[in-house]
Parts: sequence; C-alpha cells; structure tokens
Amino acid sequence: MCGLLVAPMNGFILDRHKRKPPVAGMSEREADLNSAVLSFFLTSLVSLIFSICASIPVLPLQYFTFIALMVNYSFVYGGMAAFVAMTFPPCHFGKLYGFIFGLSAVFSLLQYACFAVVEELLDGDPLYMNIGLTILILFSFSHPLNVFLHCRALASQRAKANKITDMTTESQLLKEPL
Repeated sequence: MCGLLVAPMNGFILDRHKRKPPVAGMSEREADLNSAVLSFFLTSLVSLIFSICASIPVLPLQYFTFIALMVNYSFVYGGMAAFVAMTFPPCHFGKLYGFIFGLSAVFSLLQYACFAVVEELLDGDPLYMNIGLTILILFSFSHPLNVFLHCRALASQRAKANKITDMTTESQLLKEPL
C-alpha cells in the first residue's frame, strides 16, 4: 500500500521537465535523463537511510525503517523501469526488464549466505555485515553522478554545436552583398 502512495512521487520527479518549456536544442531523451538524476540520487539516499536505520536495533526506529524500505522499493523498481525505458530502444525493454529482475533474484539468494555468515562467523551479531552493506550502498551514488556528468557532456556538446552554427550563420550573413 505504501508503494501506491509513494510511486507517483517518483513519477512526478521523473516527469518534472515536461511541465516546463523545452530548452532549445535539447532532445526529449536528454531532458528525461536530466530529470532522472534527482530520482536516482533520492533512490540512493533512501537506500542509505534504510541501511543505516536497519543497523540500529531500536524498535521505534524499526517502524521508520519499514517505511524507508517501502519507499526504497518503490523508487528502485520505478526508477529502474524508467531508466531502461529512457536509455534503451523500446524493442529491448522486456528483455532488459526481465534480465534485471532475474539479476535481482540472484542477488536476493545471497541473503541466505549473509545470514549464514552472521550466524557462523559473526556469532549472531549483524553489525559488521550491516556496516559492509552500508559501505556497498555508497557505491550506488556513482550512478546519479555518472548520469549527471553524461548530461553535462551532452549540454556542452550542444552548446558547441550551437556556437558553431551561430558562427557559420554570422559568416554567411557577412559574405552576402547588400
């Protein structure tokens, strides 16, 4: 039920550029990627908050942790579907979406190995496992950063192309006889 309430928030974040007038020369794909950076950053941030809260064994905090988990699921699966739809041709959407869910299932199987490590090697204390997973989640911030840098590179290429076009037009105007 929480996902039904939270998923539209992610959709509003992803579609926020569609309410603004388009930037001259910017493709819809580039505008979608620009809007997605915030969604990807918030997804990583909620994942980090969830991981930190799950590491603290205080019962009232675990209620918030559950809410963070539901928000995280909504943002992860919604953002993942949106990213695949924005980045790849539509004919590959089903294959990639299924591949990602299959990969997710394989990683979900690793939780049993993590439980075994906690029980056998860590004597039932999951603190070090939680710290390790929290550090692993910090790597997820590289995705929004990568998309942001890609969008910035596209914007600079567009600016250079516009500048060259403006210079060419200006030189043609100067060559024309009056």
